[in-house]
Formats: sequence, structure tokens, C-alpha cells
Amino acid sequence: MEQIFQNFLDAISPALQTLIAALVTLLLGQASLYVQRKYEALKANASSDQRYFLDFLVNRAVESVEQLYADNETKKEEAIKIVEAALKNYGLTVDVDVIADAIESAVFVNKKVERSFAQG
Repeated sequence: MEQIFQNFLDAISPALQTLIAALVTLLLGQASLYVQRKYEALKANASSDQRYFLDFLVNRAVESVEQLYADNETKKEEAIKIVEAALKNYGLTVDVDVIADAIESAVFVNKKVERSFAQG
């Protein structure tokens, strides 16, 4: 099977490989945008207290996993579990993709702040 796949890759032109890579990148970007919009829609439909609470939970979860785990994928999985469990304790449910996007946003903001302090 591996040899068949390698023969296929050898047979297609570099231009086609570039096109496929561009399409995959585009699809991933669109998927990310979809999740981000879903998160923003959730925030728009939630009260300010609910938005604050979700952001609070996400930030605490991110801070916790940063101290406990080294692998980024493990950090994300554990942060999702923490947020889901906390929301469940309050009888709230939020789509896991929305939680994951909120976690990625929090990590991005934290890293941006850290860089600005390091440069400052």
C-alpha cells in the first residue's frame, strides 16, 4: 500500500502537489474561521455574565495545563476536559469546538502578552 501511494506521489506533477497543499490550507483556514464564528455567535447569544464565566474558565484552565503538561496537544485536551467539567457543574453545555477555539484564542493572547512584556 505504501509503495502504491509513493508511486502516485511520484507520478503527479509538483504543480498539482502545490495545488493540493493550497487547497488543504484553504480548507483548514475555513474550518478555523467557522469555529471562530461559532464561538462569537455563542458569545453574542450569551449574557455578559455567561461570556465572562466562559472566558474565566478557559483562562484558568489554560493557566493550569501550562504548569502541568509539556505537550501542546495534551495541554489542549486537558484544558477542554477542565472547562467541560466546570460547565457541567453549573448545568451548562458548550460545543467542544467552541471550547477548543476559546482555548486557542486564550493561548494566542497569552503568548502575545508574554512577547510584549519580553520586548518591553
